[in-house]
Amino acid sequence: MWMTAQGETVLQGGHATLIRAAVRLVADIIEDQEDRATQRWHFNVTPFDKLNWRVQMVLVSRIGEALLCEQVATPKHTELNDATAAVLYAAIRQSIEVEIDNDELFGGEQDTGTDKQAQPTWREMVLAACDHEEIIDLPAADSPDFDEWDVLIDCLATQVLWDADWHVVDLFLDVDPQHGEQVHPATDRIQDDFVEEPPEGNEHELLAARHALQKILEPPDDPGSV
Repeated sequence: MWMTAQGETVLQGGHATLIRAAVRLVADIIEDQEDRATQRWHFNVTPFDKLNWRVQMVLVSRIGEALLCEQVATPKHTELNDATAAVLYAAIRQSIEVEIDNDELFGGEQDTGTDKQAQPTWREMVLAACDHEEIIDLPAADSPDFDEWDVLIDCLATQVLWDADWHVVDLFLDVDPQHGEQVHPATDRIQDDFVEEPPEGNEHELLAARHALQKILEPPDDPGSV
């Protein structure tokens, strides 16, 4: 389960489907980086982006489990855990940007393959997640207005993320040491409670992460459980 400002929760319905797709996408992107040491994908979430791919994979598996599985122990509210959850929503944003760009380029007539049942678009999945969370005034599924989708993704993210504390802490940790004394006392408690060492990303952790991902990426029979 996952700890929010309102208490423990596990995602269900369309929101769970959306996040499961985001976990799959992010895991695939990270896996690709194993062979691309000089070219890394950036999700624009600094605490996560600066980690090596092994640590990223471990974190994505742990946070994915927490968001989607009732049986998993609730992880601590920390900078890296929140940043990893934020990465999932960042990936959704990036995917919708690509989707809209492709619509403009191909006129909405992209090849969806030979499957009889086409996969839902990212925008369709966002709408289903919003419907589950009872978010109203939704755009059409083919709306090209990215700002509309950005607002909806923010609304969904607020169901999961506490706030942008991970970003604030990251800014303070990057302050020039000669100026650090001016701000550090105000962040002692945040750093003690919120900042922790990342996982090692060793072979044992990586194997466990891949096993967990294989488990959670299969759609559950019952909403909110794996």
